[in-house]
Amino acid sequence: MKHLGIAIVAAFLIGCPWTASADQFGDFEYNSEGESVTITDYTGSGGDVVIPHTIDGLAVRVIDEYAFRNCVSLTSAVIPNGVNTIGDHAFTDCYYLTSLTIGEQVSVIGDHAFHNCRSLTSVTIPISVTRIEDAAFDGCEMLTSIVLSMGINAINDAVFEFCSSLVDVNIPDSVNSIGDSAFRSCRSLRSLTIPGGVGTIDDRAFNNCESLSSVFFAGNAPVADSLIFADSDSVTVYYLPGTTGWGDTFADRPAVLWNPVLGEPVFNANGNDFSFQITGTENIPIAVEATDDLLAGAWTILETNTLAGGLVEFHDEDAWEDGSRVYRIAAP
Repeated sequence: MKHLGIAIVAAFLIGCPWTASADQFGDFEYNSEGESVTITDYTGSGGDVVIPHTIDGLAVRVIDEYAFRNCVSLTSAVIPNGVNTIGDHAFTDCYYLTSLTIGEQVSVIGDHAFHNCRSLTSVTIPISVTRIEDAAFDGCEMLTSIVLSMGINAINDAVFEFCSSLVDVNIPDSVNSIGDSAFRSCRSLRSLTIPGGVGTIDDRAFNNCESLSSVFFAGNAPVADSLIFADSDSVTVYYLPGTTGWGDTFADRPAVLWNPVLGEPVFNANGNDFSFQITGTENIPIAVEATDDLLAGAWTILETNTLAGGLVEFHDEDAWEDGSRVYRIAAP
């Protein structure tokens, strides 16, 4: 235990724990090893904090465990390029942290690193990140969206547990497993696509996701416990043609073949717009997306719909405004 009495007094005075150290640089305590620096503690008054790239000419590589823990006055943090590790509990209980920038060389985000950062609203994980450890964003109740990088191969246990405002999350194709309680009590999550490489989903991964209605699987049925959707009573599972392991139900939820097909376009008399039919399994949800530039790869949702009776007709009155347009059907 390090100077517990002093740490408690400082927490009341400035909102962040304080401990003594021989090495101090501005508001940061640090240790240096070889040619790099580890930030071990933050002693400042919070607000908007930019962590330095270097200290005394040495590169900052690690934000140590507990370095910013319970810094309730911290409102934004910029973790610079060069840092490769965010330690366990590094920002736990930073209740008013609203803005977070993670540098493009971070590879590991530790256990509970941002646990209970209740005011954080969005996060982009750089492509350098390969591991997000257990409960890293657990309890970030205002988090509405997170963009994960292609380097991640697992969504670990409880990573987004109790992120009750999370509406949008992409799971990259690199992911092959989803851990126990990974999205438990993400009560605002409505739809999710599971990549084809996911082979295992652990117990209660999507427990108590009361708004979750559509889970789209891009590959074969993974190995999964029957409780992965416990108390998520509105879930329907959708799977693709040619994939295996599916039945009428999956993990005690209905499983339905998702097989929409675009029909031939029909042009109107004056040639200013056209329509096409979409057919497939009755009542499956679909989104019609379009792009005016295939090379750019930016797709826009034009319409979401349901194949009532296994059929819906789509019209595009603006088809010719940009000269050309390409369409596709996607999971909404």
